[in-house]
Amino acid sequence: SVAIAMMLYGLNDNLLYFRSPTEILADADARTNNVRLGGILVEGSVLHDSKSGLVHFRITDGVSEIQARYAGVPPSLFIEGQSVIAVGRLE
Repeated sequence: SVAIAMMLYGLNDNLLYFRSPTEILADADARTNNVRLGGILVEGSVLHDSKSGLVHFRITDGVSEIQARYAGVPPSLFIEGQSVIAVGRLE
């Protein structure tokens, strides 16, 4: 049991937790900090701005939505209607 406890303690630093749009919008403190946002990429919401190089999109949990933007080329698994985790800060 000690070995398992040590292993879980060691993994704790490597675990990435994410919050849903509803959780973030309900928590005023989360709005000023760096966040890991998880949800579904809303279909039809992805807009590529070639002038600025930004990609604008929305993430939902089925209840709430958060507008987001990404600088650069999105990962290959960035597909509308699929799960996505975004790491960044809220403005």
